[in-house]
This record gives sequence, structure tokens and C-alpha cells, in this order.
Amino acid sequence: MRNCFIAAAVLLGVAIAAVPSCADTWRSSPHVRPLGPTAAAFLADAGRRAAVVRDLVARLADTDVVVYVEDSQGGCGRGVRACLTFLVSAATVRYLLVRIDRWQVAPWDRIGWLAHELQHAIEIAHAPEVRDEATLTRFYNRVGWRSGPGRFETNLARSVGDLAIRQLAGSRH
Repeated sequence: MRNCFIAAAVLLGVAIAAVPSCADTWRSSPHVRPLGPTAAAFLADAGRRAAVVRDLVARLADTDVVVYVEDSQGGCGRGVRACLTFLVSAATVRYLLVRIDRWQVAPWDRIGWLAHELQHAIEIAHAPEVRDEATLTRFYNRVGWRSGPGRFETNLARSVGDLAIRQLAGSRH
């Protein structure tokens, strides 16, 4: 029930926040959607600066997963810089939410965290059995490890986040 409420709130927020400036700023696949103008600007910047982000967005376009991206203020919990939440699944689509905490993450690291969380979305996209929080937990217990209460990690997501940071460092020179 909680996930249905969160999904409804997110979808309502998308409808309210989907002003033309967002659409003009971020022309991504419909599978990665910004929640508001600051998230749209962040996604546009990430897509311009990191090839790995462009690749992950393109890969998500061929899946049944839709990822909303929020440039949040503490939405992941104390000390957590970025997170992915399973919102809800329908017959043909699964909705996820990625939050990047703009107050806990340095501007140059935010794109790395976005890539990291988008890699988790790809992992979920390739696991059709993941349809809710319970199946998500079972999946990550099998392919990853617990990094804290209700949080999971994989080596590939860490590697992809590091790759984005290296791409940003290379683009500054």
C-alpha cells in the first residue's frame, strides 16, 4: 500500500513538474524521467559530460523499467548520498525512483552517483522476477550484499560510478 501511495505521489508530481522547460532541457528516452527542473538540468549535464550515463539511458530504453530521477534534499536518509527505490509495477512496466542528495554529494560526484544508481536500474531491468520490494530484496541478497539497513550494493554499480567519475576527470583536461 505504501508503494502505491508513493507511486501515485510521484506520478502526480511528474504531472505538475512536467513543464515545457523540463522537456526542452532533457530529451532522454521516456524510460529516464526527471522530477522537476533541477533534476532535468542535472540529467542534461550528466548526459553531456559522461558517456556512461548516455549509455545507461540508452540501455534502459529497451527495457520495461521507467526510472524517475529526483535531485533531492535528504530523501535517502541520514548519511546516504544516493538511493534507488522500487515504486510499483504494472503488467508491462516497473517504476523506480533514483534520488541524489544534492546536499550530501559534491557537485562533481553527483554524476558518478547517478551512473551508479542507473546501473542498479539496469540490474533490475534484467531481473524480470523483481516486481516489488520483497523480490528486490531477494534479488540483491543473491547478486549483491547489504550495505546497511534496507540498502544493497553490487560491484558493477560501484565500477560504473567510478567510470563516470573518471570520464568527468578526463573531460576537465
